[in-house]
Order: sequence, then structure tokens, then C-alpha cells
Amino acid sequence: MIELIELKAACNGVLRALRPEMKIYGPDTTGALDRPSFYTEIVPYSTVYLTKNTAKQSCGFKISLMEETTNEVFELTLLAAIRRAFGLKLDVAERKITISSVESEYTGSKNDVFQITIKMEWYDTITEAEKHGLMMEVQYRQKVNGG
Repeated sequence: MIELIELKAACNGVLRALRPEMKIYGPDTTGALDRPSFYTEIVPYSTVYLTKNTAKQSCGFKISLMEETTNEVFELTLLAAIRRAFGLKLDVAERKITISSVESEYTGSKNDVFQITIKMEWYDTITEAEKHGLMMEVQYRQKVNGG
């Protein structure tokens, strides 16, 4: 099963490879942020149980671009680069996660923070291995046919 912490690490890794000069912050950051930088978070959307063994999961990876001043050319260039970098599949824990959409919007109190949301979905096996004790003794019988 893919854990959200693994997913976020993979997403941050894509950003770090794309723009190594920009710092990446998250919800646990306190204090002032260097600018320009990324503020990232995972937003779980749903877990749909399809069978007792399978679930379909979805979430969003939100990237807020923290700038000194809004720069539309930089933002749109960055959006195109992020779309290319994430592609259609994201490698996470030896699996490939489907990128279902890449969206953008302006948010913040002054509508001046450019935000990109990458929506993902994947299927997980949720079956836990049955726990059985170690076999300590084996008994068997053999039937011998007389001829």
C-alpha cells in the first residue's frame, strides 16, 4: 500500500530535480519563507473500497508558488515545466501512479499566489497477510497396498 508520505516525497523529488535552486516548504514550516519557493501539501480526496482486497485512492498534490511579486510569464512557464516533469505517471515506491489532471489557479487573500494542483489516483491492495503460527509438528500416515 502506498503511504501519503511516500507520495509527497516523490512529488517533492520531481520539483527538486526541476528547480534545485528553489526551497520547498510544507505545512510544518514556521517562520518566513525564502522567495521564490514552493509550498507543497498533499490533500487526500478519497479511498473507495472496491472489494475486501482492493481500494481506489485519490489525492491532490498542491504546489503554491511563493513569489516576491506575481509574474505571469514565470508562472505559466513553470506550469508547463511541471506538467512535463510529472508526465502521465509518477514513480512511487516501485509503482506508477496515474496523473489524472494538472490544474492551476490563483489563491491567497489578494488572489496573488499561483497554485498548481496535480490530481492522482491509484489502486491499492488492502489485504493483510493472515497470521498463522509456526508449524511445530507434522503427522502423516501412509497406506500400503498388499499385492
